[in-house]
Amino acid sequence: MFFGLKDLFLHPDAFFSGVAREKVNLVPPLIILVAGILLTLLPLVIALGYYSLTASLNLANIGWGVTIGNWLCYYVLTPLVTWGVMFLGAYGISRVLDGKGSLAATVQNIGYGMMPWVISVFGWVIFSGIIFIVAYMVPSVVGPLDVYANYGYGIVSNIGLIILFWEWYLWILAIQHTHRFTFRKAAAVSIVPVMIVIWLTIPVQAWIESLRMIITGS
Repeated sequence: MFFGLKDLFLHPDAFFSGVAREKVNLVPPLIILVAGILLTLLPLVIALGYYSLTASLNLANIGWGVTIGNWLCYYVLTPLVTWGVMFLGAYGISRVLDGKGSLAATVQNIGYGMMPWVISVFGWVIFSGIIFIVAYMVPSVVGPLDVYANYGYGIVSNIGLIILFWEWYLWILAIQHTHRFTFRKAAAVSIVPVMIVIWLTIPVQAWIESLRMIITGS
């Protein structure tokens, strides 16, 4: 179904309508998820490379171990938990409401709904790369890297809300066509798992940010 992924952006309703009629194939959504996770790790690799070139002693700081651990736990586990909570919640509630789709189809189509997250990760990788390259080449112009990194975090936080609503819309369409519901009924089904995802991720993000501030003294 990779050839039709453009319709996921341009005509998402038609995309899910078409994919719901085809044989279930978990490979494309799994590749989407893995690609997003690998992209997520790139800024960490870029940061490690930057500090190894400019201040290698920083790599010995115990804060790096905590930072890397937090990065892996939050940015790698979060999409996996999101996918799991969404397809289990959507499937379970849909079955209670006499949904027609299978668990495998729900897993597949909820996975396609993760695409906005991958796009946001790709944008963050580009932003991180530009900041670190410029900071390394022209440090006197860029100034303290933390200022620009924090500016980037602010942008990502604001965009993250847009990404969440975009994903939510795709998940509603996925549930609608997978289980043959109306749009309104699919939206109602999606509310509980989406709220669980938000409840699980926001406290973790706040905890990681607090720990980062303690480590850096900011």
